[in-house]
Amino acid sequence: MIKFMSPLRNFMDRIHVANAKQILKENVRYAFRSDHYKFRIDCGKVILSKGNLPVALRMSVSSSGFGKLVFVWTDNSGIQKALPTDRLFVAIFNRESKTWIFKVDAAPRSTGYYSMEAGRFQGKPVQVYAGFVSLDSKRISTSFFLGEVRVL
Repeated sequence: MIKFMSPLRNFMDRIHVANAKQILKENVRYAFRSDHYKFRIDCGKVILSKGNLPVALRMSVSSSGFGKLVFVWTDNSGIQKALPTDRLFVAIFNRESKTWIFKVDAAPRSTGYYSMEAGRFQGKPVQVYAGFVSLDSKRISTSFFLGEVRVL
């Protein structure tokens, strides 16, 4: 798990994850699987951040064009602590190359849309994660797994 998450150190610093060690412990506890002496990571249970900022409603991701991932969601500003200025963060992981790409400050919550360049993974499946961080970086959402998407 340490090897899996090491490339995310800069990403986690940039989104101001204060509890990185706790996140690592949770990932070891919940996302680490052993199948007949073979260890693997259950990407659907991995978290990259943990907090109480609400995530957006009905978020989805698809690959709609050459080397692009498109994220769409329903703006839920004004519900609980969600603000229109909260910023989307995204991270994608390719198992084959064991490579991460991430984007901090991708788009404001109020836009409901973000297009990400992922051409280096063209034709390959990626695991997709997202979340939100407040403009002042004092509040963060628990990241969520959007699933596996094949990049066109």
